[in-house]
Amino acid sequence: MYIKTQDGFADGDLANLERLLKIIDDDLSSIDGLIRESSDPDSEGLFDRGEYMAGVALTAIQQFIGATYSQFKINRTTALRLAPIVNPGLSLVSVLNAGANYWKHQEEWGLTVVVSRDVELLGSQAQQTIRIIETLTPWSDYTCSNLISSLVGNGKVKMMALVPRLILWRQEIDLLSAEISKLRPAYVSWSQRCARNRSPARDA
Repeated sequence: MYIKTQDGFADGDLANLERLLKIIDDDLSSIDGLIRESSDPDSEGLFDRGEYMAGVALTAIQQFIGATYSQFKINRTTALRLAPIVNPGLSLVSVLNAGANYWKHQEEWGLTVVVSRDVELLGSQAQQTIRIIETLTPWSDYTCSNLISSLVGNGKVKMMALVPRLILWRQEIDLLSAEISKLRPAYVSWSQRCARNRSPARDA
């Protein structure tokens, strides 16, 4: 939840997210160093370790997204369509949300589906998740890491690099909530007039 101040925003959720993402980035940096020194980083589980941290980061970002738009009772679909836009018709937060859902639920899809990567064997929600992800990166090994890298650019998996763009999205939420607030008094006034004008006979 955030509060508007004279200096900008007081956002405890964002502050907590940043602390976690910095920790994850530090760990990813350490993993990257180990990968460079290793003769077989795959068999040592270093790629899996990095993928795990990327998945954890995505779920934390998803929590931030939900906490931000829900305080204003903004429709989830609307919130996930707001800028920044990363592909035509596809927002940054919708991609991050899909990445988090992938990380949380892929094990539930079954080993056969995950190994074959046959999208048609998935349920409708899982198909939608994969199709969003595949606009930026293939459904393959280390999908979360590859998704973050495609968003950040330069082949980097840096979670803190996403924060400035999440702040831009929060500004879009704030602008939308301000517009809703302007409309709400007129709507309430109209509703109250309707209630006063309703006849007892009609209510009976």
